[in-house]
Amino acid sequence: MNLSKQRSAHNIVHLCMSHDTDDARVFHQFCRAGEQAGYSVHLFASQEVAVDGFGVTIHPVPKAPSRLKRWLSSYQLARTAMRLNPSVLHVHEPLLLAPAVRMSRGRAKIVWDVHEDYLQVALTRHWIPKPLRTSVAAWWKFSELRSLKKVDAVVVANPPHLERYAQLHSRALVMPNFPELRPFETRTPSSHPIAIYTGTILPNRGLWEAVEALSIARKEGVDVQLLVAGGVPEDGYFDTVLDHASQLGVRDLVDFRGRVPRDEALALQRTATIGLIPHLPVGNNLHAWSVKMVEFMEAGLPVVYSDIPAHREIAQDDSIGISVNPTRPAEIAAALIQLSKNPDLAEAMGKAGRQVVVDRLSWDSKKSTLIDLYDSLALGVEAARTQENADVH
Repeated sequence: MNLSKQRSAHNIVHLCMSHDTDDARVFHQFCRAGEQAGYSVHLFASQEVAVDGFGVTIHPVPKAPSRLKRWLSSYQLARTAMRLNPSVLHVHEPLLLAPAVRMSRGRAKIVWDVHEDYLQVALTRHWIPKPLRTSVAAWWKFSELRSLKKVDAVVVANPPHLERYAQLHSRALVMPNFPELRPFETRTPSSHPIAIYTGTILPNRGLWEAVEALSIARKEGVDVQLLVAGGVPEDGYFDTVLDHASQLGVRDLVDFRGRVPRDEALALQRTATIGLIPHLPVGNNLHAWSVKMVEFMEAGLPVVYSDIPAHREIAQDDSIGISVNPTRPAEIAAALIQLSKNPDLAEAMGKAGRQVVVDRLSWDSKKSTLIDLYDSLALGVEAARTQENADVH
């Protein structure tokens, strides 16, 4: 029996609450790769954006009205997932790790997918009251270490996190948030510069500073449109950013599209002239690789990016864009102006960024690692690709 047929008898269940069904990593990378390999794949996630399942069975998770109710419903969600009799339960959120371990009771292999440095998240996330952050971080460290004893593999999205988890678990590996390569499209020069920002809108992502940069650039005679697409947490932060833009006289330059399906977000990248990633040098930003930065590079956009370790590791040199101190709007403005006034430079940087993705940052080069992991856990096949090649020949 070939591997594809063996895989079809096994369920791979991806477990989320906050991530939506259109998530780049969870759905477009992991779920679809498993389904294409022949596994029966299920996804529990919020369905704020409806998607074509492409053979993946989607189980919509209602959005909880509060974080407390989300925590209370986490065990019920894990119990529901276990009714599918999964061979592998792939957990993507910290709130679901302990419930998954408890409800599994050893009946499923558990993969813990570390998207971020959650210790840093606990210490810096704006919605956690400052007096409680140290205690929340300590609680998470204790809870995660206890759960790791019953986890079968740990996958980290950011390479710098591997060092910590390799010390905590015997089977830890890196699967970065690299995009799949799309056919290259020749870019039609825009009559005016458009900088694009996509992703969740949070205070640590630098949009306040980006708006101030638009004002500085306008005073220098260069109008740069800022195209923003992403989810807005219900905390009022982005409203203050838009108010700030109005006060600076650049509200007309901010084109906010809200949360859009992934395909639409990728299409918007094709309309822009500059990719903007002004993440502030705080907390998790310092070491979390930006999937949006890599997506912009894959689309052939020159990027204006933060001079922080995570972004430098992606870029490696300045051939793909311009690095800036994101806390200094004047530096962001200077970079936007330089790329706007020098289309040949922008085009060369865009092509260089695309080539970097082709050479070392594409999901195509990592997909087989994920399937090997699933094969070893679900089928007990350690050298899956070797055997599969032998079956073909």
